[in-house]
Amino acid sequence: MKSEIKEEIQNYIRYINGHDLEDQCEEYIQMLFFLSQMMLEKDLELDERVIQSMAQKLVEQIGQTLNTHFGSYDKGMCSELGMLTFSIHEIMGRTGELKETSELLNRFLLDQACQKAELFQQRKLSFDSYDMLGGIAGVVYYLLDCEEIVNQPEGKLKLRELIRFLIYLSGDYSYWGKHILRYHIRRRQQFLAIEQKTMKQGHINFGTAHGVAGPLVALAKAKRKGIQEMYLEEAIWKLFGLYEELCVEENGIVRYPRRLPVDCYVSKTSADLTENAGWCYGNLGIVRSLMKTAKCLRKPMKYAYYLDKLVDILAQPAKEYNLSSPIVCHGYGSVITIQTYAFLESQDERCLVNLKRNMEITLREHRKKMQEEGYREDFSLLNGSAGTILALCNSMTSNLTYGKLLFMD
Repeated sequence: MKSEIKEEIQNYIRYINGHDLEDQCEEYIQMLFFLSQMMLEKDLELDERVIQSMAQKLVEQIGQTLNTHFGSYDKGMCSELGMLTFSIHEIMGRTGELKETSELLNRFLLDQACQKAELFQQRKLSFDSYDMLGGIAGVVYYLLDCEEIVNQPEGKLKLRELIRFLIYLSGDYSYWGKHILRYHIRRRQQFLAIEQKTMKQGHINFGTAHGVAGPLVALAKAKRKGIQEMYLEEAIWKLFGLYEELCVEENGIVRYPRRLPVDCYVSKTSADLTENAGWCYGNLGIVRSLMKTAKCLRKPMKYAYYLDKLVDILAQPAKEYNLSSPIVCHGYGSVITIQTYAFLESQDERCLVNLKRNMEITLREHRKKMQEEGYREDFSLLNGSAGTILALCNSMTSNLTYGKLLFMD
């Protein structure tokens, strides 16, 4: 299978090299992110000169369109600004080039996140205020590893402001006489029409992509990095405790709420439980988040417990995953991503259970989907063909870093 996947990767690189771009800066950035990850790959004998040349051309094209598009960029880690910042940082680490550009983008990303926190209004809180994809949790998690931010007084001060914002949201406020977590998404801020219709008082989101899992892991990482803030530990344990309290176990498999209505939150009654083993709203993504939190808190018993629960999910027959797509967001690409990074962290070979089978399914479904233009020409990490290729590649070689954007590294 290794040779098949290597051939698929090479074909995909040739495909994007010949792809006709039409001045779409978002597409440039998605391709650059993919290539920045391929530049880290050292075990598949890929043509490094070709990859670097493609990346250099994209950097130039992005630079030419930056002034036009920069102000309209979304400011989260999995949006244009964050993906560009992450890509340039990875290229700098690999080649030593673009250091000034990388530091400039890091500072701009930090300033934009601080501005988002300053403009906060409880009644307008939405996912992209706080989550890992478009919100402050993702920025905090990334910048905690950037020395030019954490070792510079002004940068560290701003980063701590963002951490205090996440701590603040972990507290309660009064809503219609009910004490409820400030991560509460009110009715009109809910993304889907069905949510607004069925959850008229809003909800608390417990998913990995848009839920409090993101702030939880970001805060735990801040503590592990030695950041000291009032109520930091209390906020971490409060959020962690909610997952433990609301967990439902069925036949040894743990499940968690996805979007918990206000009344259920107040009564601590689980509802809208996870239905698949994917990343964004699946139980595997949540369990991996709880594993990472336990590791950051240096709690080996809890870490071992969630490692066991992760292995239990992975050991199921494929049909029990309830997945039908190869993508990284909520497909088999997310499963092989999570189990690869979980193994790298834990060195527990049980994390590799069914990995070969899961890779085969991912490759098969990817080949089917490549017949669809929408998937083939979607170069995004989460929902596109590029993300699937990265997942397959990393599951063979474990050299890639894209998992950091998903908090799965």
